Amino acid sequence: MKKNGWWYLLLAILIPLVFQRAFIAQYVLWDDDALVLNNPILKMPFWEAVKVSFSNYYHGDYFPLTLMSYWLDVQLAGVSAFFQHTENLILHMAATLLLLSCLYKLTKSMTFAVLVSLFFAIHPVQTETVMWISERKSVLSAVFTFLSLLFYLQSQESNQKKWYGLALVFFICAGLTKATALLMPVLFVMLDIAKSGDHLRQWGKRIAPFAVAAMVLMGLRILAYSASIEANPASLLTGVYLLTVPVRALNALDIYFKFLLAPLQSSAIYPDFEMTTATLITAGWMLVVVLLLSFAVYRRKEFLPRFGWVWFLLFLLPVLQIFPRINYVNERYMYLPMIGFVALVCWYFRPKQMLAVGIVCGILMAVLSYARSEMWVSNRALWVQTLKVVPTNTIALNNLGLDYQNAGMLGEAAELYERILRLPSNDGNKILAYNNLANIYADSRYTGFSPAKAIELLKEGIGATKRVRDTYEMRVNLGNLYAALGKKEEAREVLSGALKDLQQESDFKYQWLVPVVTQQLEKLK
Repeated sequence: MKKNGWWYLLLAILIPLVFQRAFIAQYVLWDDDALVLNNPILKMPFWEAVKVSFSNYYHGDYFPLTLMSYWLDVQLAGVSAFFQHTENLILHMAATLLLLSCLYKLTKSMTFAVLVSLFFAIHPVQTETVMWISERKSVLSAVFTFLSLLFYLQSQESNQKKWYGLALVFFICAGLTKATALLMPVLFVMLDIAKSGDHLRQWGKRIAPFAVAAMVLMGLRILAYSASIEANPASLLTGVYLLTVPVRALNALDIYFKFLLAPLQSSAIYPDFEMTTATLITAGWMLVVVLLLSFAVYRRKEFLPRFGWVWFLLFLLPVLQIFPRINYVNERYMYLPMIGFVALVCWYFRPKQMLAVGIVCGILMAVLSYARSEMWVSNRALWVQTLKVVPTNTIALNNLGLDYQNAGMLGEAAELYERILRLPSNDGNKILAYNNLANIYADSRYTGFSPAKAIELLKEGIGATKRVRDTYEMRVNLGNLYAALGKKEEAREVLSGALKDLQQESDFKYQWLVPVVTQQLEKLK
């Protein structure tokens, strides 16, 4: 055991060395503002924060334990990027060490367990999750997921109810942190069948509480998703979209394989899917690859490769575009899935080969991950790098513009917003450019200062917006602008309408605007 302990120590030291830039990283204008900087829950007393977190949707999701982890951060250290980045790093470290324990318990091979855990710890594709405060849900959920798996394996060995109970408790915690963890019962079924054979009554009884908990939590997640898109998710699955799902999924799978095997390019956002001859060809040969790999794994009749392959596909399933997502692919979506694929590949190496692979790949991964972490140090670095990959992405252009705007570079920011408004797309992020550009025209420091132009932009943006919640900030800014110009009647009308809609809003993310509107209406009396 003492000998094995050195491996734990090595991984624990390696992670902060590779991701040391996390200690100097700032907040970025990509969910960090919504989850931390403008999150009203973080200012509430404990029990009120618990009540709101568990009884409301937030940011189009249901993850109350993630929200409470941010609440705890603020109570301990205030609004501190250093503290929250450090906590993410510690959670990733804990997840890595727990994964090592799970793999060793499952295979009794420390060499194999260390190699797979090494890839999980410092592979370049993990950089986004580790370096981004808003990905707290992934690292925290991984800790709970691996604790659940570890105790489930222990319950199989000892058949003691306390280990089974702990596995269930941590599974529920994982599901309350991130919905991806709710797929774990499928893997638990595989473990039970491998141990006791295909006896439905035996493994069915063990898995039933996990399945019930998963269905309840998945139902809450679906309701949160429905509220965020203001529609039934099933309504998005049109006939045309369903026909493209296999091609979308197989092309996404191709990209994820490239993320794993050739992690040379990095971006916060990647190009959207387009149906072309090239994507059809890619889908065709990826289908062949998947079928051949599945056949090869099935033919070997070994549990671990099958377990790894199912793990990989299972955790990728939610992000393979069965339902439309804002981003087609992202590096962070590989945080858990990569474990299964790496385990599948590494299982066929001999111990000495594993050692050689670990040394060579460990050095390469450490260098690449350290280099990649630089883009996550600041908001500007993140979006400058992203725009090199997706030059017309409205999220990247907006967020870089906000960075310039906050730095007083109003001309540069205005140029980016105007560039967005010239784009043919009309998504929600393009709508943000109306609001941001209006704020610049309403700023007396701007050489083109024009409140009238700001009002025109806000009205145009509100008129072009399909979802009510996308108008909130524009309506608040329009009301405040009217008030500043002495147009009290117009200001009251706009702000009163915004307040009425905010009070009916199901996503608590927008509630920080309520006191802003209320205070302005009080001043207008």
